[in-house]
Amino acid sequence: MEFAFLALAAFLAGLIDAVAGGGGLVQIPALFSAFPGVRATLIGTNKVASVAGTANAAIRYGRNVRIYWGATAPAVVAAFVFSMAAPGRSP
Repeated sequence: MEFAFLALAAFLAGLIDAVAGGGGLVQIPALFSAFPGVRATLIGTNKVASVAGTANAAIRYGRNVRIYWGATAPAVVAAFVFSMAAPGRSP
């Protein structure tokens, strides 16, 4: 029964994420209600699903839309550098 519930929640989360973003707002409470005792593992499980969905969307986008790397590459590098230099991270 838990598997069917989680499969339905994952489908709804994916649908919401594809349309407007924020599928984790459906998936995380569903995971917590099915498995209330393993919080850190559930956050990691949700993050893996999120990364897989975002990577798939980025690949599909890159195949269908011409990406102007002259403008995109510096933005990617800057985003990476400044995300690593964010305050609150311990060295």
